Amino acid sequence: MTKIAVAKGDGIGPAIMDTTLEIILTAGAAIEFEEIEVAEKVKNAWLKTLEDGVNTYHIFKEGISKEKVGTEEFTKAVIANLGQKPSILNPVSYSTNSALILPKYKRKPAAKKDLVVIDICTLEWNEPK
Repeated sequence: MTKIAVAKGDGIGPAIMDTTLEIILTAGAAIEFEEIEVAEKVKNAWLKTLEDGVNTYHIFKEGISKEKVGTEEFTKAVIANLGQKPSILNPVSYSTNSALILPKYKRKPAAKKDLVVIDICTLEWNEPK
């Protein structure tokens, strides 16, 4: 997954930033914000928008999605949902105090490999003249 760092004060205008965030999120990239609160609000607003069935053309599913919109309308819907959390999808909650717990690494057993040699010989038969 692609990770994109977005910092406060990058000099990006609000309209460009909003559209950029929508494109990044829709593309499935993970966004790393300098401020945890911002990351939570944006991701939860994005999830809420998807949950509401507001989808851009490339993720729109007939019978599941409720509204097919362009990127600008999707961005506006995400902005309108800032501060809300999804009720069906799992809301995100990033905590700076939580440790990352990874499962213990287990090495896979070595695969059995056999060396197979095939000898191909090509003969050219020339009839005597």
